[in-house]
Amino acid sequence: MLVLIGGAPWFIASRCDFSPVPSAAQTPARRIAESVTVTGFVRTAVIDMPYNYDDVTFAEAYFIGPAPAPDPLAVVTVPTIDLAAITPPIVAPAIGNAVVARGKRPDQCAASVSYLNPPVSDPAEPGWNLTPEQLDRIRTGAETFVVVHVYNCLQSSRS
Repeated sequence: MLVLIGGAPWFIASRCDFSPVPSAAQTPARRIAESVTVTGFVRTAVIDMPYNYDDVTFAEAYFIGPAPAPDPLAVVTVPTIDLAAITPPIVAPAIGNAVVARGKRPDQCAASVSYLNPPVSDPAEPGWNLTPEQLDRIRTGAETFVVVHVYNCLQSSRS
């Protein structure tokens, strides 16, 4: 399920299939997501999201690193998209998600940065590529889980 709040995607982890979408070529969103960096963090996975439709593409990149959660503008780089902080962050406590930054190009291709701390009752999604130990460290606050959503990127645009 995709819910847009203030232009930022929110994912209901327990009700969404995060399985990678097979494709012959990388989508524009996937190419950008593959190039995202989060200084001091390790990327665990990059996936195309299954609700790609028509000419619009969506992808996510996942990162794990030290707590506390860093200033996203200082550590997150999304090629071709300038990020701005969201103050105050958009928080969805029920799913443990806080959207802390976002940005958009003139062609509407956009990105947002979220800190995700999934509730203990929710299992990790297979697409996150986290070990049970990593998930435990995220839930206890010992590590930070960063999700970079790249969305609304047209197949016809050059990313």
